[in-house]
Amino acid sequence: MHLFPISFITALFLATTTLAANAQASYPKKVVAQYVEDCTAGRGNQARVVCTCIINGIQAKYTYEEFQILNSQISQIGKVPARLNNIIKACKANPNSFQVQLRKTRRSST
Repeated sequence: MHLFPISFITALFLATTTLAANAQASYPKKVVAQYVEDCTAGRGNQARVVCTCIINGIQAKYTYEEFQILNSQISQIGKVPARLNNIIKACKANPNSFQVQLRKTRRSST
């Protein structure tokens, strides 16, 4: 199964429609949902689990602002950087890789 990260054009569109205050505070739910939708694109329930893991890993490691910058860079160079590939590989190996880490990150920010 070959999983693709978010449709970067979609992400950039959604990112530009989000208020700046939300961009620094957390990932907008709409962006997260769109990521999972684009990533799964007809691949089934197992893909949804892996794609959810990937976006959780991205949220755990990068601020929303950093995520926007990464999307812009990916659009320019046309490939996913190794640091994101590491998240993708971890989630393919274990779809629960970032579940606990994300919860800890969210709790510490409250």
